[in-house]
Amino acid sequence: FHQALVLLALAKYVHSGAEKSPARAFDRLVRERVRKADDKEPLCTHDPDDFRTKSLYNEAVEKALIPHVPYLREVYKHFTTVTAIKKRMSVRDWVKFLAEVHFFDEDFTRCEGKLAFVWAQMKTADVVKHYAEFSTLSFTDFLEALCRVAVAKTWPADGVLDPDQFTV
Repeated sequence: FHQALVLLALAKYVHSGAEKSPARAFDRLVRERVRKADDKEPLCTHDPDDFRTKSLYNEAVEKALIPHVPYLREVYKHFTTVTAIKKRMSVRDWVKFLAEVHFFDEDFTRCEGKLAFVWAQMKTADVVKHYAEFSTLSFTDFLEALCRVAVAKTWPADGVLDPDQFTV
């Protein structure tokens, strides 16, 4: 992927004469072209810990989640495939969950759902030794991913949802 970006930067900026340095061309490509359609922060520069510190690790989020943890744990278990490695949620399980609860639409795409998955994963120092942790979500990671979706997902307009249709 990175090699493709470098080749694009060379073709777009260096070969056209707009930039002399390949490094400057790459930086310009990322700043100007590798970003969400609504022109927010480039996705490649997202730091998952910023979200955790600013939006997740606080008392209000804890108070909102705690009453629902037993139900959310059952949802997690239901959508998690047991593998030879561990019982942890894979990206396939996560996408299936989001699809079955009808979260994907024109405002929240599969790509954004997968980014929530990736950004919610805690990083490991040894990817080979801890591959299961690197490629799946623990229950805690699942809660974080849900919070990321809640922030990214557009709320439906008043009157669109029928409250009698949903039960917990």
